[in-house]
Amino acid sequence: MSLVGTVSDITSVVWQISKNGTEYYKSSTNISPFSLTSSTLTTDGTFTIIAQVTDRCGSNYSLTTSYNYTTPNSLVVAMVQVEGGTFQMGSTTGQSDEQPIHNVTLNTFNIGQYEVSVSDFKKFIDATGYQTDAEKNGGSYVYDGNLWPYKNGINWRCDVAGNIRPTADYTHPVIHVSWNDAVAYCNWLSNQTGKAYRLPTEAEWEFAARGGKLSKGYTYSGSNTIGNIAWYGSNSGNITHPLAQKLTNEIGIYDMTGNVWEWCQDLYGTYTATNQTNPTGASAGVNRVLRGGSWFDNTQDSRITYRLNRDPTNRVSNCGFRVASSL
Repeated sequence: MSLVGTVSDITSVVWQISKNGTEYYKSSTNISPFSLTSSTLTTDGTFTIIAQVTDRCGSNYSLTTSYNYTTPNSLVVAMVQVEGGTFQMGSTTGQSDEQPIHNVTLNTFNIGQYEVSVSDFKKFIDATGYQTDAEKNGGSYVYDGNLWPYKNGINWRCDVAGNIRPTADYTHPVIHVSWNDAVAYCNWLSNQTGKAYRLPTEAEWEFAARGGKLSKGYTYSGSNTIGNIAWYGSNSGNITHPLAQKLTNEIGIYDMTGNVWEWCQDLYGTYTATNQTNPTGASAGVNRVLRGGSWFDNTQDSRITYRLNRDPTNRVSNCGFRVASSL
């Protein structure tokens, strides 16, 4: 950061840069008044800049301003804060594993406003050299317009049919990633940013998809008219689509219905009628939960309460994820 200028009545300036009350930089007395060169800023955020000024008459005073900074190749993640509350989880009219309806109370949490994109995931791969389950174990399931064959050589760089994506498609949600891969991404993002990212719990996912405390009781996330808020089997053309092209739900989250299924943190298990607080899924099992439906699915399977489960190594061309964090 640098700032240069002169005012004839000022004899010296001491510069201080801070963020959230923590001092980031302080200069020695500067006799060239408006000349500030700090060390390179390495974190995102709003910085407070204070100039402690001495004028010709010996008077001292301070001037304060702020500066918003984003680091190059930033890892800032757009998050929506979901105010905690109690809701009825499940459905009386859905599949057997959506029942019984039960009261769930959640603390306030954050969830990604968008699904993780191909571009987001590429930053992780470029930084770590991580090999996904698809790369380590041969490939992934693709859609050929009729069936879902398993093909070797398919990974996160590929589209629904298994073709390498052009760079222009890197705004689409990443696919061909397993639960293990999604967790590895969250762990890396946490290490890079100093914030604890993770996958949402199944209960958090459903509460956020419902619109949290602003829920209007829609069947899909943000509407009873699925085409307004989702890419699904009848409007997707059997491909993924760029993030955030449809309307948000009640609290400003995109694509919680459709585009891709989203991995949740939880082990899959059956519901009970018992009231729960911050549930984290089954205590035993293998399969992990996915929610939300995808570009391939029909209206029934795209409902907010519909549940899917897969082995944590499973990867397929209609499954991705979004991140969450506790406060």
